[in-house]
Amino acid sequence: MAGAPGQGGSTVFDERVRLLYRLSLPGYPGTLIISAVVATALIAVVPAFKVMLWLGLSLAVTAVRYRLYRRFCALAPADAELPRWRHRFVAGAAVMGVVWGMLGAWLMPCAEFM
Repeated sequence: MAGAPGQGGSTVFDERVRLLYRLSLPGYPGTLIISAVVATALIAVVPAFKVMLWLGLSLAVTAVRYRLYRRFCALAPADAELPRWRHRFVAGAAVMGVVWGMLGAWLMPCAEFM
C-alpha cells in the first residue's frame, strides 16, 4: 500500500512527517506568547506558585519540542528513521496537550465551578 508507514523510498507517509516538523515552527513562539498571556491573567486568581509551575512546564515542553525540531532539520533523517521521529513529535504534542489540560483541571479557580 503506497504511503504506509515503514515502507522504503519517498512515500506520502514520509512527506507527512517532514511536513509536521516543517510547519511546526510558528507554533513554538505562539505557544510561548499565549502561555504568558494565560499566566498573566491567572496570577490574580490562582496561587502564584501554581501559575509559575504551569508556565515553567509550558516553557520546558516547548523548549524540548523546539530542540527536536532543530535536530530534525539539522539531521534530515532518512526515510527509515522517520517513524521514530513521528513518535517523538506525537509524544511532544501529547505532553503539551496535558500541560494545556492542566489549565482546566488544576489551575481553574474553585469559585468558577460554583
